[in-house]
Amino acid sequence: MTCKRIALSTMLILGALPVVSAQAEEGLPLHGFADVGMAFSSDSAPESFRTRGATVGNFDLYLTPQFSDRTKGLFEILFEPDDGRYILDIERIQVGYTFSDLLTAWLGRFHTPYGYWNTAFHHGAQIQTSILRPRFLDFEDAGGILPAHSVGFWGTGQFRVSSDRVVYDVYITNGARILGDELDPNIQLDDNKNTALGGQVAYSFGNGPLDGFRLGFHGYTQQIDTINAGTGSVDANSITRVYGFSTVYENHGIEALGEYYRFSDRNLAAADPEKALGSWAGFVQLGYDFLPELTAYGRLEKAELDQEDAYFANQASGRSYTRESAGLRFRVGMNTALKFEFLHTNLKATDQAGFNEGRLQYAVNF
Repeated sequence: MTCKRIALSTMLILGALPVVSAQAEEGLPLHGFADVGMAFSSDSAPESFRTRGATVGNFDLYLTPQFSDRTKGLFEILFEPDDGRYILDIERIQVGYTFSDLLTAWLGRFHTPYGYWNTAFHHGAQIQTSILRPRFLDFEDAGGILPAHSVGFWGTGQFRVSSDRVVYDVYITNGARILGDELDPNIQLDDNKNTALGGQVAYSFGNGPLDGFRLGFHGYTQQIDTINAGTGSVDANSITRVYGFSTVYENHGIEALGEYYRFSDRNLAAADPEKALGSWAGFVQLGYDFLPELTAYGRLEKAELDQEDAYFANQASGRSYTRESAGLRFRVGMNTALKFEFLHTNLKATDQAGFNEGRLQYAVNF
């Protein structure tokens, strides 16, 4: 996107804000998130990971209109820094119809409902405990190896089992592709006709010793084509099947999160296209409120990604790694958080021993 187009888009958005504010008095509030901070990396960090100095993060705006008793929407607009400038990205455009607690049907672009992190935490940094997301669960344009966004149909609902809840998600969406060394969710049209199918089910305990505990199982499958950015031709394609589980415990000042993803992929253009290629990725994060305003946390994450698998080999970030992080989160106010985070990352594809990062972030929502 050229600077001229960015400026025009920004003017259009800002020009609309007074109208949105007027509508907000009639029940259409404008919400948002922003963050600023600092980041430093050790000299051993690869060039793409090197950071030094003050940073300005995302500026995120979202609206949640209620069109009728049953029809609702969610629209999220993100201004994100990219190579020294800000670009405009529409992260979510989804319209839903609630039939009952058992089913809400969504159509549009949404966060793919696998695991817990990807739907619980979005582009607003203030709502998550840590500064960074687990690396393999990052957004597509930030190095994530899973389709964080999808375009299509999403059905979700819940029902009660005594004081507990069972929640489910099913989705049918455009198949993603690999374009320019990163995943692309095919937001406008499904140009490769490779439909993605997936879902998950989770059980949340409501009372007793397991109050605050959630256990979920997820899975999806799709064909991923690697598109040559120069010619538009398909250089490679693979079938990826992913399944795994997620756990969450939030009670008594404790936050415990864990997710596991198992890949069973096939290279369709290989000499043996039926050969299954196994990889996996996962993380565990623990946090504890030592004071009402202070949370200490730590996270371990790891990915073992088979480089014979075209799905990973053709993504710039599709390499095995380990990362450990620890930090402190201060609740400065109801809608603000000051965070300090230290990370050590080891990229197994390089000969380097690893590198360190230190980060500070002040995040707000409104």
